[in-house]
Amino acid sequence: MLKDPVSITLGRSLKSAIQLMHERRVDTLLVTDDENHLKGYIDLESLALNPSNQHLTSVSDILITKIFKITTKTLIRNSADRILKQGLKYVPVVDNENRLCGIVTRSALVDMVYDIIWGDKNESENLSEQPPGAKLQGGV
Repeated sequence: MLKDPVSITLGRSLKSAIQLMHERRVDTLLVTDDENHLKGYIDLESLALNPSNQHLTSVSDILITKIFKITTKTLIRNSADRILKQGLKYVPVVDNENRLCGIVTRSALVDMVYDIIWGDKNESENLSEQPPGAKLQGGV
């Protein structure tokens, strides 16, 4: 889980949302209230669908509230299948009071799978330093 997802609050302007997306190089912003409760998200598509509507000026004007999320107590492996099969780019992680705590991305899932298969980075670096033909521990 990434513990610092890019987010914006409901009352912020669409201009500030676009600037934040540009600065952080993301196409989606999670939207929270002032107490960090997850309210939904906005994305590049929702911004692009309304370029000529001058009355849309706030993040709350284009907020998408239907969002799949998991809690801090959810086992990632229980959600990984849904994330991968439904093509989700990310899943927000909230606490029991719906406060945003983090985000699980597809690339974070890749890291988890890598760690499961190959172990930590230092271990894999040590393996790559073995001379050709060297026996690995564990009787391989």
